[in-house]
Amino acid sequence: MAESTCLLRPPLLRRLPGGGLMGFHASQAWPVIDPEGVAERPGTRWHFDGETLLAEPGPERPQHERARRDLLPSLPLAPARRVREGTTPGMRLLRQGASALVIPRARLRRIVPMPELRPLPFAPAGVAGLAAVPGGAALVLTAPAEQPLLALVELDGGLFGLPVTDAAPDADEGSLDSIPEEARPLAPRARQPALTPPQPSQPLLLWRVGAERFALPALEVEAVLPPQPLARTPGGETVHAAVAHRGQVLPVLDAGEALSLPPVLGQAELPLLRLMGPVAVAVSAIEGLRQVREADITPGTGAPILASAFVDGAPVPVLSPAWLARGA
Repeated sequence: MAESTCLLRPPLLRRLPGGGLMGFHASQAWPVIDPEGVAERPGTRWHFDGETLLAEPGPERPQHERARRDLLPSLPLAPARRVREGTTPGMRLLRQGASALVIPRARLRRIVPMPELRPLPFAPAGVAGLAAVPGGAALVLTAPAEQPLLALVELDGGLFGLPVTDAAPDADEGSLDSIPEEARPLAPRARQPALTPPQPSQPLLLWRVGAERFALPALEVEAVLPPQPLARTPGGETVHAAVAHRGQVLPVLDAGEALSLPPVLGQAELPLLRLMGPVAVAVSAIEGLRQVREADITPGTGAPILASAFVDGAPVPVLSPAWLARGA
């Protein structure tokens, strides 16, 4: 798994049918991991590991920064700050135990979780040590208190690390005067990141019948229903049960029977896929949403197999939803 990167801006979110979220980052859609249920709250901290977007609670604001509602009328209102003509907006780096720093936005490379520091012998005042960061190393400056994040800043070809708690846009252009002059020659050289164009991809929903893996185009699945009891409908050739969903009674098909595999109905409470029709299809397990590069998808000859996707080092058949729902 790739190293996690802290995002400066929250991704655009989209709710998936039946639950779950998909986030858009770098012009692509990625599955969202939200264990704390904070993805849609303001102040959420976002990380990207190359495969998923992870939502984590943002830092708690210090008590002295929390304005009491009953004191607001007595506080003087500061005039709105606007970007002066001819200047470029900067970035405000928030620090626990110290005033914020405003730096030029173009100098900020990225913000990463605080790495392990290595002491630098005979370092001048203001230098905490060296740290391994994505793409190389950075000279980390001292901070008045422990900070959870490290802002990577480029100056004169060197890479510096500024310990911070958070960052936000600022109307001021900012400066890097806070970096000591005697520390600047000691900074490791900043490597220019390799620019790779975003690769086209498609979201696929992975699921299983027994041990066999299959996939469906995610945008053609109307909803994912959790395991639940089913009302049996004896006597049908292909429809053996029914389930209520969104005010409708849906016929339930057995994915195992549809694929000439051992049937899954009757084994236990099973997850269901709601497809157009409307119809529900019972499967053994749902593995989740996966963003697969188009280069790893080989088109098929048509129904029932639309394509073959290379996932986790093995081919996975991508089925036609219309073919899977044909028995309803």
